Amino acid sequence: HGPSVLIVVETKMPIISHACVRTLLRQPSFGFLPVSGAAGDILLAWSLPLTGAVVHVSRYSISASLSGFWPNGSIFVTAVYGPCVRAL
Repeated sequence: HGPSVLIVVETKMPIISHACVRTLLRQPSFGFLPVSGAAGDILLAWSLPLTGAVVHVSRYSISASLSGFWPNGSIFVTAVYGPCVRAL
């Protein structure tokens, strides 16, 4: 039995295919935020028994609404990644 939710940052891939994500999760659904300048990219994926959809994408984050485990409705999962900023 594998994970139901997977978050990967800095995949270093310009695009992610369904076939690629399928090597990590069985029957996956996913959202992908490609690289933005020097900041890495984000893969947010989930598999059965979860169902869901990407509900928000911004410059450094991606969010999905997921349901399937929780009897009182869905939850929101957000993955965040941003560039390193040197301390002043």
